[in-house]
Amino acid sequence: MTRRTRRRIYLPYEGPELFSTVISHSVPIEETLSTVIRHVTCVRCGRFGYDFIGIEHIEYGKWTPGKEIERIRVPRVPGQGLYVLQKRVAGFDFFRLGGPGFGVACTERARLAVLEAGLSNIDFFEVGDVVEG
Repeated sequence: MTRRTRRRIYLPYEGPELFSTVISHSVPIEETLSTVIRHVTCVRCGRFGYDFIGIEHIEYGKWTPGKEIERIRVPRVPGQGLYVLQKRVAGFDFFRLGGPGFGVACTERARLAVLEAGLSNIDFFEVGDVVEG
């Protein structure tokens, strides 16, 4: 065993309760409000992707031999990011953002509930807002 050896969990599992989620609701972003650049990724089928501007993200610092790569958390730029309409969220606290390259999003209420429950192996990034409409 070295410090690089991954920790193993042996059966029968005796750790904390595990949870899994299935996200069934998808919400399109409002491109006119969001700070994104849309670009075509396939000229044959017309598939497109986005470059996200102003969302919270991780940047990686310089690698130094024998040390871990520094992870720098860059906060969201005020007024920028992804915007979705409240009526499209339709009461779902977790939803998939529609479109290629997007991930799962949640409301602030859901984020606070996850943190309060002490769930781990989940990371939150501020990427936008749910707006009236």
